[in-house]
Amino acid sequence: MRDGHKTRAVLLNNWEATGFDFDFNRIVGLYDPAKALGVELFLLDDGWFGNKYPRVNDHAGLVTGSQIVAVAGRLAPLAAEAVKRGLRFGIWMEPEMVNPKSELFEQHPDWVICQPKRELELQRNQLVLDLTRPAVQKFEWNTIKKYFKRAGHFLCEVGLATVT
Repeated sequence: MRDGHKTRAVLLNNWEATGFDFDFNRIVGLYDPAKALGVELFLLDDGWFGNKYPRVNDHAGLVTGSQIVAVAGRLAPLAAEAVKRGLRFGIWMEPEMVNPKSELFEQHPDWVICQPKRELELQRNQLVLDLTRPAVQKFEWNTIKKYFKRAGHFLCEVGLATVT
């Protein structure tokens, strides 16, 4: 484990406080109380992405890809507000899962793990992407690289990083 000998940061994940029901003000409203409790890292969880199928419940929108890359810039103001309060800012990702009601599944239903001639087996209204497939691996790595490149740019925009 990277830095496994170091003490881990005290983390607050917004999920239990907000579920899918949040906006900028509701998230920022969690920062000061979190800081007062000793939180060091704020993690923005589920519900911040989705274009064609917004992530307003656990039945749609869970997917890596263009949705994640597209919203990365909109997260800059949230990150900036966290940093103003002395908090680090993190973002939840679950790249190995997809909802049947998502653009990725519409485009590549063959990318999920399934048994021939059997119904798809949902786990928490999600399907598991078959990461043994080279096309899925390539898609995932490209998505993650694009995401972190865009995330790096928004961190520069709020003065948290420099891109070299």
